[in-house]
Amino acid sequence: MVGFLSKGQDIHYSQFFNAFQYLNPAETGNFYGKTRLAYNYRDQWRAVEKPFQTNMLSFEQNIFLPNDAFSFGFYFLDDRAGSPQIQANRLVTSFAYHKKLGIHHFHFGLQGGGIYKQLATNNATYPSQYNRTTGGFDSQLPNNEILGYQPALYVDVNAGGAYEITLGKLDARGGIALYHLNAPQESFYGAINQLNLRPIYDLRVGYQLTSSTRLSALAYQTHLSKANEMIYAILAQHFLYNFGVEKNLKLTGGISFRNGFFRNQDAFILMAGIRKNRISAMLSYDINTSNLDLATDNRGAMEVCVVYEIPVKVSALKYIPCERY
Repeated sequence: MVGFLSKGQDIHYSQFFNAFQYLNPAETGNFYGKTRLAYNYRDQWRAVEKPFQTNMLSFEQNIFLPNDAFSFGFYFLDDRAGSPQIQANRLVTSFAYHKKLGIHHFHFGLQGGGIYKQLATNNATYPSQYNRTTGGFDSQLPNNEILGYQPALYVDVNAGGAYEITLGKLDARGGIALYHLNAPQESFYGAINQLNLRPIYDLRVGYQLTSSTRLSALAYQTHLSKANEMIYAILAQHFLYNFGVEKNLKLTGGISFRNGFFRNQDAFILMAGIRKNRISAMLSYDINTSNLDLATDNRGAMEVCVVYEIPVKVSALKYIPCERY
């Protein structure tokens, strides 16, 4: 009965726009540079008991042509949720192709990798481990349980596309990604549990207010079976000074909402970030506004993202002296 009534969550990020390859395979290499390294960390539900912790490390590399670019990359993700702990590891490789036609930019991506999930039962307690002398549970006592579970290991295939356009001070981007294209089976007990297709839609519209200030509106939506998640965000970016590409200092701040403004509310999210030269970092905090706020006291999740980019080296022009006749 509990299995039918309970609910859970999959891995997700409030800074979805900073989880590049996890958002859309077509985002692989979609930046102005040669190499990009990123680290994403999320810590959630620490106020309830055991936190949900997610770490992701990603790498991307661009190969440029006159009006095209090929990109490849990979990411490793480690997620540990609750108690007894469910641990999920992902090692995924991504490939993307980028095409520029005037003001139009097209992006296509393909992704595949392995997913490993296991249930850490060593930190769980069972009825037979109740110690009447101490009035508590003793994990050293035999649990008298035959669990018979096996870790889940399967291959997952994803694909996505995105389109960008720039019109003066206005620019827009829209993307669609499709996850679980190969409909993998996921079960600890050998049961038939097929992962359905999971689409991800994201939209970004930006406007350059001044030479140093920019506003962006972002939206994100995904669903898997009957589970649905939506995020709406507004970001403001401001350059404190600008003496060239290598000496930029940019501040970013914003707010976002997860799952609706007036109903089905989940979280109100505050975000702040900074970029100096090749390094950027952003911190966000989820203020829980769902019915669980009675247990969490509105404390939800903390998220950190750090990105390091290596720019493309442009060869300097060399002049060869030539006599005139």
